[in-house]
Amino acid sequence: MKINYLNKLTHIALWMMALQFNLRPSLKNYMKSADGWTNFTIGLKTASGNVNQAIEFQNGRVSVLNLSRLPMNHEKKRWIPCTPM
Repeated sequence: MKINYLNKLTHIALWMMALQFNLRPSLKNYMKSADGWTNFTIGLKTASGNVNQAIEFQNGRVSVLNLSRLPMNHEKKRWIPCTPM
């Protein structure tokens, strides 16, 4: 099994971002409005498939997902592919 280092690095960076949002109340306040929690998912996927990660903000909790392991009922409203400059 080949380990994709860029995918792993992206996962670690998103995991550190999720950790900050989960542990710091000052950042958690940005995710809540008068209408309740702001829920959304941002996915990163390259055309070659080297990077395949997502970060999910759901009811005040943040988690990192592997896009290939998303549940089948997960809504995909709009995915923006990452292209090199």
